[in-house]
Amino acid sequence: MTPVATSGLLLSIGEESDRISARDYQRLWSGDDFVVPSGYGNLVARHGEGLDIRLGEPVETIRWDGPGVEITTRSGTLKARACIVTVPVGVLKAGDIRFTPALPARTRDALNGIGMGALTKIALKVEGDRFGIKPGMSYLEAGSPKAMMNVDLFPDDKDIVIAYCGGDYARDLSRAGTAAARDHVTELLAKMVGESFRKAVTGVSFPAWWTDPFSHGSYSVCRPGFETARDRLAEPIGGRVWLAGEATAGGGAMTVGGATLAGRAAAAAVARLKA
Repeated sequence: MTPVATSGLLLSIGEESDRISARDYQRLWSGDDFVVPSGYGNLVARHGEGLDIRLGEPVETIRWDGPGVEITTRSGTLKARACIVTVPVGVLKAGDIRFTPALPARTRDALNGIGMGALTKIALKVEGDRFGIKPGMSYLEAGSPKAMMNVDLFPDDKDIVIAYCGGDYARDLSRAGTAAARDHVTELLAKMVGESFRKAVTGVSFPAWWTDPFSHGSYSVCRPGFETARDRLAEPIGGRVWLAGEATAGGGAMTVGGATLAGRAAAAAVARLKA
């Protein structure tokens, strides 16, 4: 694969090209991305209006060897006919939720064939001088095929710049932490637009999903030779547990739309269960 193609995958999939299944990549949906101006938090809150949602309750164990399931959190145990698990693949692979009995071999094999990419966004608050840059412009730092970074400058005429990178480059920045990531992007842009850029930076937002214990990455990536892993991961476990989310969305993987459809499909399957 050429360096140009490799770098493109870092910015779209968030992973090194030799860790990506070409067959899985070929079936992924294509289309425009849409931004939620008010933020994804508001979108999720609107979808959850009227539901019994409890925050700050990370699940510790899921027991599925009885007639139903038992889900244990820090404050107690919930019992139900079935359970839909929508945590990222990174959380499942890390073993942060213990399944009793252990997940079936077929499910474990599917998880082994899926990793987590590291597409990363670093946003800087930039106030004052815009250095003659038209809002919505994008700069590309391509000094190295393995360390490519795309920077969107003043999108929607807002006083921010957003840097995107992926793969091991992004993992290193995530491990380095927020201050180091801010300094790195600031240094790159100071070289591009001028030293005065440093004084214009007044804040940073850096989710660093790769080091976030509730994600361990950005979104799922099928490994070479494991293009069927998503379909196998979506198979119900014991008729009681469904794994759902973007990783089980087939061609909709890596998208919010795909995750939504996968969740709806799992919910429909649970609704068909007999009481």
